[in-house]
Amino acid sequence: MNQIQKKMARECMCCAAIIAFFCPPLAVLIMDGCGADFCINLLLTLLFFIPGLIHAFFVICRDERPQIQHTTVIVA
Repeated sequence: MNQIQKKMARECMCCAAIIAFFCPPLAVLIMDGCGADFCINLLLTLLFFIPGLIHAFFVICRDERPQIQHTTVIVA
């Protein structure tokens, strides 16, 4: 990752953190898409706002994003 990409990633994280303060599920949706983290965060935010906020910051700040692993199955 070059310097420009790192700077853009940091700026994206800052924007997502600001959005997370007001609407945690939206920030998770922007960073990770509509997946398990979004559903968990939506539930946490609807039940109690603070756990949803903490989870959103966790999702935004973690370094490693889960990658989808594609496999090919050959049926003979």
